Amino acid sequence: MKNVNFQLALSEARFPSTLPTFDSELDSIVSLVHYLCAYISEQEQCRFRISGFGDNDWPVDIRTDLATLVPQLPQALLGIERSEVFNLDLFEQGVERYINFKPSVEGQWVIKCNSLTAWIPHPETQTLSTTELKSMLESFFSVFLDYLRKIPNQSGWEAIIDHWIKTGEESLSDS
Repeated sequence: MKNVNFQLALSEARFPSTLPTFDSELDSIVSLVHYLCAYISEQEQCRFRISGFGDNDWPVDIRTDLATLVPQLPQALLGIERSEVFNLDLFEQGVERYINFKPSVEGQWVIKCNSLTAWIPHPETQTLSTTELKSMLESFFSVFLDYLRKIPNQSGWEAIIDHWIKTGEESLSDS
């Protein structure tokens, strides 16, 4: 039985020539991620995949599911670093799965999947080492960040991107 796995491939993705201009009163990192995921989703060579809990190919897509997952990743990585419980929520219609990550015995994490659809995870829980979990989520997140950092004109987004990566807060006013 394979453990939960997150995969993202954007190496062949084209870049927008610029990002929408950042408005500190209206925008958050969620705005930017949704914009980029909509742009990326139009490109056939880009891939996003989640597997685990008895399902080797979750019904996820780039436009909605990746856009809801990515903003949660800095907080997840902070949770691993601090050995704190955290969740990753894939709440869009059709997926509706919530994954709970809980530190267990030294160096291990118990991962529980909850479904709000007819699909039933089997098994309901899996275990990963801290090293495996951190590596998987860091690798996944770095693919998105590498893509983001290569966009030529950041249009004022630089400060909020840096703040989000370091703190997990989605806007500058969260602090």
